[in-house]
Amino acid sequence: MKELTKTFIEYEYETCVICFFAGRQPAIVQQPEWFENDQPEIDFFAVPEDATGEEAELRRNFFNERGVYLLFNDTLGIRQTPTLSGDTMTNLQVIDFLWDMTPSDQYRDSIKFVYQNDEAQRRAATSFLQEEVFKELPELFYPYSVLLVEEIWRYPNTGYVSQWQTMLTLHALQCSAIAINHVNEMTDAEKDELIMNIVGDFVISRINLIPEEDFEEFYSFSKNYYNLNGYEMGQLGGTAETCGFLEVEQWLAITKEDDKMAFLNKVFELSEEEFRTTYDAYPLIISKMEALVKLLNNYEVNIYR
Repeated sequence: MKELTKTFIEYEYETCVICFFAGRQPAIVQQPEWFENDQPEIDFFAVPEDATGEEAELRRNFFNERGVYLLFNDTLGIRQTPTLSGDTMTNLQVIDFLWDMTPSDQYRDSIKFVYQNDEAQRRAATSFLQEEVFKELPELFYPYSVLLVEEIWRYPNTGYVSQWQTMLTLHALQCSAIAINHVNEMTDAEKDELIMNIVGDFVISRINLIPEEDFEEFYSFSKNYYNLNGYEMGQLGGTAETCGFLEVEQWLAITKEDDKMAFLNKVFELSEEEFRTTYDAYPLIISKMEALVKLLNNYEVNIYR
């Protein structure tokens, strides 16, 4: 397997500090020549106007059809930046899928991609994503851009012995990566399952776009049991399931957010028949599933229809 590993760039930020002095106007300082930047701003996500070839056409057509930038590589381009010494510094513009407000290299995960290098496979994967996956994904959950690759690998650096794990999707601030491989060899059933898995990942990763008050009906069925743990529910004569929860830690209280995410993952994992069969003995769970599915359908997420 051909593997390409990226080393992520730490971006430099220019910080402007404004000082206020009582009773005095601040001095106006003429910026030195090196501070000026007359370079045109480049949209690194867009296809260059003079770009030709099949890859450029695939990316243009995808944007024109879906309004989302399509990428085949997480290195967007190169930026030349003047320095204080008068030299020019070259920076690679790389999408950092592990960006964090408080980054720490000590337990920073590793990510690597296998790119879509075969033209026929890339064409088939793009068509599948554009015409079938995004057809089922409501525009509310569209990403700014999508990186289409064959494989996504992640190494969870927890400080303990771990191993590389394959992933279907990976989400960053301005980009979502999707792994689609040999789609033209899949059966219709396999394609349908892949579509639902991708749509589920996108909806779950952006579920905060749905206002919290819209979940009130879902929460109402277990409103008396939130912030209790499994032991405390047992003291009240119930279990996690009879209280309407899919799972509850014995000594860890369950929150509304925990409950919502557990149900979201489960409805995208199981078919309606599988869900009803599995939880048939627990009416609160069935009622919450129905409330959640109705809410998702209201936002054009086609599940259990």
